[in-house]
Amino acid sequence: MANTPNGSPISFVNRWTEDIAKDGFTCVPNRLIKNLVALSIEPVEFVLLVAIESYRYTLEGRPRPSIDTLSKLIDRSPRHTRRMLQDLESKGFIERIRRHNKTNEYDLVPLILALNDFHLLPNASGHKRPVSTDMDDQTGGH
Repeated sequence: MANTPNGSPISFVNRWTEDIAKDGFTCVPNRLIKNLVALSIEPVEFVLLVAIESYRYTLEGRPRPSIDTLSKLIDRSPRHTRRMLQDLESKGFIERIRRHNKTNEYDLVPLILALNDFHLLPNASGHKRPVSTDMDDQTGGH
């Protein structure tokens, strides 16, 4: 939950209204938003990730929207959506769990693990840049 300048929490309802909250909401970490370029996640891939996450109904459960549902949400063809899912999987951000005669399940734990390694630090010009917290990455593997 976000905080006001004086430190008190801002609820989703206070920020967006009760009417909007009735339809539910999806949490997206700022670290993901601020590191899209560094992670090589295209804007439409980000929207696809958020669409997948919007189908998580429990903490333990994996989202399982159909390709058709995802395609409609992101305004892409099913073929294009499948290709983007393959790209996200090859980049190591999702794992598709295929289920016989059912929709796939999507595991976003790989994305969470990738985000755990990123923090924003200022570079020499004062602009913030992503930096891995993994010591091997910072020391060239030594």
